[in-house]
Amino acid sequence: MTAIPKLLALLELKGAIVTLDAMGYQKANEFGKKVMNRKVNRQKLKEFMRRQTPCEVGLRKARLNCINTRSIPVPHICVGQLTSKHKENPMTNNQRRVQAMCESASQLAHGSKCLKHRNSFQPFHSIINNSFAHVFTAPAQFARVTCLTVLMASPAITIAHAEFPEKSDFTEPKPTAEVEKPDFMEAYIDPVFNTRVRRITDRENQGINNYHPYPKRQAWNRDQSLLKLGYRILDANTFEETDITKGLNDDDAYSKLGSPLGAAIRWSNTDPDVLYTIGSDAKLRKVTINGSRTDTDIEVMRDFSDKGYISLSIGNNEGNIDYDDKYVVLVGRKANTDRVYPTLYDLQENRVVWGNNETALERGRWREMDHPNYSEEYFDWITVSPKGNYILVNAESYLYQYEISLISMALTFENEHLVSRGQHGDIGIHENGDQFYVQFEFDHEGSEIDKRSGIWGYSLEGKTTTKLTDNKYDGGHVSCRNYLRPGRCYINTQLKDHREVVALDLDGSFDMARRYAQTHASHINIPVFVSVSPDGNQLLFASDWRDTNNRIDTYHVSDPHYVSDPHIDTWKTSYLARKNVWIQLTGKHGNETDWIGIYPAGASNDWDNQVAWRWAADATFSGYFSDWFRFQYLDPGKYEARFFLNNSYTLHDKVEFEVTIDLRTWKPEYASDDNIWIRLIDTNLGEQDWIGIYPAGASNDWGNQVAWRWAKDMTYPGYWYRFQSLPPGQYEARFFRDNSFKLEDDVSFRVFD
Repeated sequence: MTAIPKLLALLELKGAIVTLDAMGYQKANEFGKKVMNRKVNRQKLKEFMRRQTPCEVGLRKARLNCINTRSIPVPHICVGQLTSKHKENPMTNNQRRVQAMCESASQLAHGSKCLKHRNSFQPFHSIINNSFAHVFTAPAQFARVTCLTVLMASPAITIAHAEFPEKSDFTEPKPTAEVEKPDFMEAYIDPVFNTRVRRITDRENQGINNYHPYPKRQAWNRDQSLLKLGYRILDANTFEETDITKGLNDDDAYSKLGSPLGAAIRWSNTDPDVLYTIGSDAKLRKVTINGSRTDTDIEVMRDFSDKGYISLSIGNNEGNIDYDDKYVVLVGRKANTDRVYPTLYDLQENRVVWGNNETALERGRWREMDHPNYSEEYFDWITVSPKGNYILVNAESYLYQYEISLISMALTFENEHLVSRGQHGDIGIHENGDQFYVQFEFDHEGSEIDKRSGIWGYSLEGKTTTKLTDNKYDGGHVSCRNYLRPGRCYINTQLKDHREVVALDLDGSFDMARRYAQTHASHINIPVFVSVSPDGNQLLFASDWRDTNNRIDTYHVSDPHYVSDPHIDTWKTSYLARKNVWIQLTGKHGNETDWIGIYPAGASNDWDNQVAWRWAADATFSGYFSDWFRFQYLDPGKYEARFFLNNSYTLHDKVEFEVTIDLRTWKPEYASDDNIWIRLIDTNLGEQDWIGIYPAGASNDWGNQVAWRWAKDMTYPGYWYRFQSLPPGQYEARFFRDNSFKLEDDVSFRVFD
C-alpha cells in the first residue's frame, strides 16, 4: 500500500471535523512532505491525526481523485469546498459527488463557510473548532489542482446543535418532585422535565477521591469517551472506572495523573488522550493515556521548582487552557509575601511567553495572608480566554480584562475592569463568535452599577452586556465548558422551587432557559456544581437528595432518547465498491452478545449466509446516543444489515443498502493528443474482466471497440487505466466481466481537436 492510501485509512479510522486554517499550513505541509518521503512512521502519523489541531496537510503526490477520500459517516455535519489553480477545473464531477454526498445527509454547505442544520444556517467558525484539514495536490501531469475536502465529525462527538430541551419560561416555579434517591447506577426519568438522570457515584462506600468536578473544569475528555471525577478516570458511557486508575490507592492514582493536586489537572481541548497537570513540586507535566487506556506516559514540560514558589497552580485552581491548547496562565505564591506571580505559558511551543518569578500582578493579594484589607483586595483567580487573546483576573472585587498582544506576546495592562464585582461565572462562546463571560449578579451597596441582580453576560470583544435573567435565584454556579456547542452556558440555581440545572442561550432570550433536571438539593449551601460536556448534551450535578445527613453524590443528566429501543440504520443506501459501509446502531442494547450481521438481500438468517459481522459492543466509534460500525470492502450487490439479540438469530431490526462498482473518467473532455484516464473501483475483479473504449452508441460487439485492456492490467495502482489518445468524437468506457459482452457499467467522455 502506498503512502496516500495509508494516510486515507488513518483519516478514516480517526474521523475528524475538517476546516482550513492558514496558521497551521506551513507546519502541516512540512509534515505532509515527511509522510510522503517516509520519514514519519505510522505511529507518529496516528498521533498527528489524533491531535486534530487546526491545520492542513499538503501532500505533493496524491491520487487523481482527490475528493474521494474513503467515506466517513456524516450523522451531523457535511461540508464540501473546492479550489482550483487551473483554468480548466478537472474536479467538476468530483465536486458534484461531494455535493451529492452532502445532500444525501440533508446537511450541506458548499463553497461557503456555513452549515445547514435543520433548515437553519449557523456560522461555520462558531460550530467547528480544533479541527483537522488536508489538501491533496494532483500529480503535475494531470494539471495543478488543489482540492480541499471537508470531512465530517466522528460519530463519537455529537456536534450538531441539539434542541433538547426546548426553551421555556424560567420564572415559572417548579416545586421539587418527590423522587426517591436512586441507588448507585440506577436511573430515572425526571417527572418535571422528562430527562434521564442517573446516579453515578456511591461515595458512602467509594470514599471521596472521586469527588465532583468544579464547574469551570471540564470533566469529559475531548471525544467524551472518558470522565474524570477527582483522581478516578471513568468510562463515559458505562461510568465504570477504567484500568487507568481502577484498584489504585490515592498515591498511585496521583502518580498516574501526574499531580497530587486534583484542581491542577486539565483535559486537553484537542487531544482526547492528553491531560496537563501542575504538581506540588512546581512541575508542569503532559500526561498521555496509552492506546489500550490502561496506563499513562508522563512528560515533564517545565520545572519551576527553582523559582522560589511555595505553590503553583493553573489560575489558582479556576484557570483553563484556551480552546487550541496553546496558552495557559500559571500563578505562583512565594513565602513572606502576599503578592501574586502569574506566568503565561505556551503549551504548543513549550515556553514561557510572559512573566517571571520577579513580576507580580499590579492588583490583588493572596487571600490566605493577613492583609489589612483582605476582603477588598484579595486575589481570586486568573485565566486565559477561550480564544487565547485575553487574560481575565478576578481581584479586588473586580474582574479585569487584559489583552495578549499577538505581536509582542506581552500583557497590555489596561487596568480597566470588565465587571464591577466578580462573582461565580465562566467564559464561553456566543454564536456570533464573541467570547462571553456569564456570571450571577447580586445587589450591593455602592454605585448604581452594583445595584442590579440576576444573571448577566459580558462580551469580551464588544464590551457589551446582556441581561439573561432578572432573578439571581439565590445564586449558584456557571459552567461554559461546552466548547463544541457555542451559544449557551449552563447554570445551577438554588432558590426554592428553582433548584435546577439549566442552559441559558446567550442570544438575549430574557428569562428563558432550557430546564434539564431538578437537583433535589436540601438547601442553598449544597455545592451542586453543574458541569457540562464539550458538546453540551450531558450534564453532571451533585446533590444530598434533600437530606443533609446524606453523602453528596454525582448525578448524570441526558436526553431520554438514550434509553430508546435499539434501531439500526445505514449512513447511505448505496456505497461504491472498495469503500467502507457504515452502519449506525441508535439506542443502547442490553447484552454484550448482541450482534450485527451483513447478509445478501433475501438470504435467510443462517450463520453461513452472513458475509461480515460484528459484536454490537465492538463499535468502530462509540457515541453517547448511537454507535457506528464499519464493514470493509463488500462485493457489489444488494445487502441487509441485520441486528440480532443475545447471540441468537432473533432479528430485532434491519436496513437495506447496496454496493455498486464505479467506472469513472479523469475528466469529461480530452484533447486529441491527451492520454485517456479511466478508473474502475471494484472489489471482485476477475482475471478476464475487461474495459473497452467504444464510440458512443455503438453496440458491445467485438470489433466496435477502439481500445481495450484487461481490468487486472492497471497502469497505476489504485485501479487507473491509461488509453492512448483518440480521434475527436464521443466515446464510452465500458466494463465487462468474465470475457463476456454483458455490460456492468459505463462512463461517457468527449475528445476534441
